Amino acid sequence: MVSTRRSIGSEPLSPGLPSTPAGNTRTSAQPGPGSTRCTSTQKKEKLSKSRQLRQSVPSKSSTRVHLAYDDRMTLHGAPDGNASERAECPARIEAIHGRLMELEHDLGAYHMQQQQQQQGNATSPTSERFVSIPVRQATRSEIELIHTAEHYEAIAASAQLSHEDLLAKTDAEEESKDLVWNENTFDSALLAAGAAIDCVAAITDRPASEAVAEREEKCTRAISVCRPPGHHASAGAADGFCYFNNVALAACHALHSKRARRIVILDWDVHHGNGTQDIFYDNEHVLFISLHIIFDNEHVLFISLHRFEVNLDHQFYPGTGRPSEVGSTRAKGMNLNVAWTEEGMGDEEHAAALSELILPIMSAFHPDLFLISAGFDAAEGDPVGDCSLTPRGYYAMTRAMLKTIGHDVPVLAVLEGGYNLKIISECMHAVALAFLDEPFEPALRDLIRAESLPREVLEELFGPTDEDEDDAAAYDKLPKTTEQVERRQTMVRRGTTFGRQELLGFWKHPHRGDLDIEPRGRNVTAKRDLKLSAIRDINESMRYLRNCPFWRDMWSMNIVDLHDIPEVTTYSGDVTDGGDDGERNSERDVAAVQDMFGGMKI
Repeated sequence: MVSTRRSIGSEPLSPGLPSTPAGNTRTSAQPGPGSTRCTSTQKKEKLSKSRQLRQSVPSKSSTRVHLAYDDRMTLHGAPDGNASERAECPARIEAIHGRLMELEHDLGAYHMQQQQQQQGNATSPTSERFVSIPVRQATRSEIELIHTAEHYEAIAASAQLSHEDLLAKTDAEEESKDLVWNENTFDSALLAAGAAIDCVAAITDRPASEAVAEREEKCTRAISVCRPPGHHASAGAADGFCYFNNVALAACHALHSKRARRIVILDWDVHHGNGTQDIFYDNEHVLFISLHIIFDNEHVLFISLHRFEVNLDHQFYPGTGRPSEVGSTRAKGMNLNVAWTEEGMGDEEHAAALSELILPIMSAFHPDLFLISAGFDAAEGDPVGDCSLTPRGYYAMTRAMLKTIGHDVPVLAVLEGGYNLKIISECMHAVALAFLDEPFEPALRDLIRAESLPREVLEELFGPTDEDEDDAAAYDKLPKTTEQVERRQTMVRRGTTFGRQELLGFWKHPHRGDLDIEPRGRNVTAKRDLKLSAIRDINESMRYLRNCPFWRDMWSMNIVDLHDIPEVTTYSGDVTDGGDDGERNSERDVAAVQDMFGGMKI
């Protein structure tokens, strides 16, 4: 892999912080000016009221999502014409786009029927849930935000090759690099990159006027159904079906155009996003998280969840993404690799990784743009990944992250891998449901809570937030005063708590009380125990992360909890509503919240 690392983003973050005094303990959040303490009875009443509000909020059926798709991206393939026989085939995006169109039709029909029953009016203003984005080719200047001029020219030259030369090039590179070439490869790669860039522009653009903002709800979520994929493409080399790095280009465009200051990239493809990691390893503005991952830019947090198995007989592609790769220089700690050392990782293991490690650091990083490298080859039934994530698992993970970062943070999911047509369609369908604030089960459509709780409910549970857009720059550095520390503690724990609720059906920490806010009457249980190797993999990633100065300081101030997970694989109990005893529920909720937040007064 060619390693070309350059600093992206204008102003560096300041991860330094004076050392925490010895014996420092968690401090309780203090009330702001003019606020008063609540009595125990008042707390119970507030929790009971918030519980009722959460359960009575109707589905946010007006939520819309930008969608980028273009048939021209299906023209890329092998020069022998047997594109359908390859794993990364044109039918992948056709199947996903068709499934999303079915979803839009079904949701429109459902909400139309509901409106007719309630108001006697069959006209539904929310039948079009996907806002189509015209797809264009990325320009050379946009591509060269991260890729070298030599790399751009090498890909462009393929469009001028004869059919015989394309056959020879494919024969030479398909086996070693999983690359195929035809006369449309360059154009399709530019379209995939342009789709991701314009999705970021769409979700980060502000309304033309306040009047427009009041009339139309801001559309801050997008899905790019594109090919070829991109996360294996480095600054100077194509690899693994990837020619230009679509997600990296979207992130760099956002930084370069000042649309974002702090970006989280989560890569949940079963293969490590080695190209993305290499590009951002020196950038402190991007947090790269890979379920698999690697890093060096303090403006980008990269997180990767992936398989990482190296032995004498087999190396799982691409063989990169060790937990020890945490970033360098100013961006040390901005790269998180959760590297699965066994096959078969499913909903439970991914839920544990999110709940105990990824959600807390995402909340603490406080991104203003969230990008997902959405590969679905970790899904059960994929011919490559040998893992067992289900569509319900992808839905829960997506919901958890949306709840953690908040409703107003722009989010983009860009298609990467996944090679079973039916499975990738259902998995992207699940992600789209989460983006649209719709429930996974149609029968629960009338019970689903709004994606983000009302501000008054949050303030009742956690106190006033005093959050203001003018304070965004405060998150570019660690807090220094006691007031700043306490405020950050409250914000991080609030986001993490509501994210964790979406994962309770798969994982519940054995030593932490989790506040139950599931719809009344539902019982949620894990389908199997967690793999012991998964706990050890998560703990190893956590240990490397907390050795980084930035996260070590955040941990010492009790802003993030980076303690090892106990090696207990049995799920700690059913999640139940507890019946109709409101007083008993309120007492339990108060105790659960206080336990989760280390005794913080609420």
